[in-house]
Amino acid sequence: MYLKSIEMVGFKSFAERTQLVFEPGMMAIVGPNGCGKSNVSDAIRWVLGEQSPKALRGAAMTDVIFNGTDTARPLAMAEVSLTFTDCEETLGTDYHDVTVTRRVFRSGEGQYFLNRSPCRLRDIQRLFLDTGIGTSSYCVMEQGHIDLILSSRPDDRRAVFEEASGVARFKADRREALRKLDHTQANLDRADDVIRELSRQLVSLQRQAGKARRYKALRERLAALEAYLGRLRLASLDSSLASLDSSLAAKRAEEERLKADVEASATAAETLRAAIGTLETAIAAALDEAAAAKSRKAMAEERVRANRERVAELDTLFARDDAETQSAHAALALHAETLAALETEKAKTAAAAEAAAATDREKQSALAAADAKTRALRERLQQLRQEVVQLENVLARRQAELDQLEAASRSNRLRKERLLSEKDDAERAAAGFAERLASLAEEAAALEAKSVAASEALAAAEKKRQARAAALAETQRAAAVLQRSLSATQAKIDLVKGAKAAVGFPPGARKLLKDPRLAGTLADRVRAEKPFARALETALRPWLDALLCETPELALSLCGELAKGKVGSARFLFPADGAPPVTPPGAGEPLLAHVKPAKAWAGVLSRLLSRVRVVPDAAAIPLPPAADGPDYVTRDGIFLSATGAAELFLPQADESNPLSLAEQRREWEAEAETLAAEEAEKRQAIAALEKELAASGKEASDARAAM
Repeated sequence: MYLKSIEMVGFKSFAERTQLVFEPGMMAIVGPNGCGKSNVSDAIRWVLGEQSPKALRGAAMTDVIFNGTDTARPLAMAEVSLTFTDCEETLGTDYHDVTVTRRVFRSGEGQYFLNRSPCRLRDIQRLFLDTGIGTSSYCVMEQGHIDLILSSRPDDRRAVFEEASGVARFKADRREALRKLDHTQANLDRADDVIRELSRQLVSLQRQAGKARRYKALRERLAALEAYLGRLRLASLDSSLASLDSSLAAKRAEEERLKADVEASATAAETLRAAIGTLETAIAAALDEAAAAKSRKAMAEERVRANRERVAELDTLFARDDAETQSAHAALALHAETLAALETEKAKTAAAAEAAAATDREKQSALAAADAKTRALRERLQQLRQEVVQLENVLARRQAELDQLEAASRSNRLRKERLLSEKDDAERAAAGFAERLASLAEEAAALEAKSVAASEALAAAEKKRQARAAALAETQRAAAVLQRSLSATQAKIDLVKGAKAAVGFPPGARKLLKDPRLAGTLADRVRAEKPFARALETALRPWLDALLCETPELALSLCGELAKGKVGSARFLFPADGAPPVTPPGAGEPLLAHVKPAKAWAGVLSRLLSRVRVVPDAAAIPLPPAADGPDYVTRDGIFLSATGAAELFLPQADESNPLSLAEQRREWEAEAETLAAEEAEKRQAIAALEKELAASGKEASDARAAM
């Protein structure tokens, strides 16, 4: 894999879209200071996920965006794309070319793309892990970085060496596995906290249930007390009703007396009204008579005035006559009779005047008497009117009192009817309460017996439920332990299958491990009984890293490919025709008797181990070895060849080979299967215990409800 091209737009000094294409081999970018050479390395570091603006010679991540010049406007986005080619083997992908793109906007928003598809920064980091490409790897070294690495402490240089040796991926996987384990442990701790909280709430709920039971008892006691209080109220209402009855009788007597007084007052008022009417008639008649008298007096006065005027006229006539008498004495005789008649008439007129004056005086006296009588009658009438008004006021007050008494009587009657109704209701309620109290007493006795039985059942159910809960918690803890052990074992298996699968193989063999033309490795097709595992590793030590081919032609073809590419060495095994060789006789027993090869490759293993016999230790090896005799191997790793060679195979603690790794993987897989089976059993036990706990909880709930 190598860098094929880099494309930049809007990144630092690259305002226009710029593409640099690299060919296999060494490439160099040269130029004067300030021309932007470092911007290319910054772009590579930035697109690979650099998160520190200072490492890119800036104060903020948006500083990598082109800020513009006098002739060019600033841009709103920066984007860099790296394209790698020949990536199938190194990156483990199905793509020949891989393009990684990073984009940032002035708003601070950033985006990552893998082959033009949106992705996460973590996906890019995981893709290039253990390839030597990254922000902190040795592939990008700025000016002064090499001197810094050489002058730093060994612990600081360790990261570079780990990245170069391919250990960084394993450490990252280890950190991820530990993080997942910590996260799982945190989840388990939270689950334990929830269980403890529920246990604590259980005690609180039990206390609340006790309070509910006490509340029920107090409520029943309150009902009994309310019934007793109803009886007391009924008795109080009876006494109040009796007092109201006596008060009502007194009010009725007083009402009758007031009615009699009102009737007497009404009779007196009617009498007074009749007297007033008679007086008013007499007064009217007297007034009529006075008016007639006044009229007659006026007529008499008019007549007197007329007579006086006549007298005056006559006196005038007399005077004229006297004058005429003197002048006409002769006519006196002629008028004598007339004078006598006038005298007679004058006398009559005087008498009539005197009679009229007497009559007038009488009328005046009668009128004065009538006026006095009228004044007296008017005063009496006024007094009677005042008495009538007083009597009417008294009558109105009596009538108002009578109305009040009638209203009070009606109210008392209504109240009496209501009290009688309430009395009947209270009596019925008291009777009902008495019956209910009797039935409740019987029911309480029965319920008390049931409560005792239910309490015993509840205690037994609670005890059973607590036992089930304890067993469930213990089983869950055991299942959690098994789950953690299984996860750890599975992580080790994944580690051996993944990163460590190529440990112990030469470069050429590592390149061909995933080649579909191969039938696998020898380490995957053979295993020995555990006491003979070291003996098998010792006997097969030259072939532990061998690859299996179906045909010799394929083996030779692969050797040619590796030789042409100068990738590295590799060993191949393939089936051969003919009968397997016979194990020569000797001490010990054939090693093949304790080896379990795959059926298709038993012949290959038989040719490799047919001359090998296993003995307990070096003392059991016969000396000197015969040239046509067997090869001997001990269980602790000593190998003696019939060709005259001896070897001790004792791998170090941190040294692994494909066969030991495969054996270790099989052991871990067996352990994982055992743990998985145990965990499944625990899960089944947990499910059964949960059902039993639910049943126990239902029994306890039913018992609690019954109690």
